[in-house]
Amino acid sequence: MPSLGSYSDHCLLYHQKFTAAIAVDESERQMFFSDIQMKSIYRVQLQNNASVVEVIGARGSVEGLAVDWIAKNLYWTDNVKGHIAVSRYDGRYFKVLVEEGVLNPRSIAVDPHERCVHTMSKYIELVK
Repeated sequence: MPSLGSYSDHCLLYHQKFTAAIAVDESERQMFFSDIQMKSIYRVQLQNNASVVEVIGARGSVEGLAVDWIAKNLYWTDNVKGHIAVSRYDGRYFKVLVEEGVLNPRSIAVDPHERCVHTMSKYIELVK
C-alpha cells in the first residue's frame, strides 16, 4: 500500500489523486475518505501527526460516504458492487443494507435523528 501520510495543518488529501468521497464526524474529530484506486475507505483523526488508517478494504468504487455521528456508523455507496453498506467507524460489523434495485449509487446522506438514509444514483429519471 502506498504511504498515505498523516494529518497536519496542511491539506491532508493533497497527494490523494483518487479520493472520491469524504465524510467528517466533527465531535469525534475524525475524517473518512475513499480511494477508488486502492478500493478502500480510510480514517484519520483530525489532529497533528495522526496516521491514516484503513477502515475497510476490498470495496468496488466507494463514491458516497456519510457518518451517523450518534451511533458511530459509517454508510457508503459502492458503484461497482451496486450496493449500499454500513459498518462501525472501525470497519467492524460490515453489512450490505441494500443491493437489489440499486443502480449506480453515488451520493449518500444520513439523518440519524429521523433514522433515515438518503441516496442518489447516477441516473435520474426526469418527470415531465
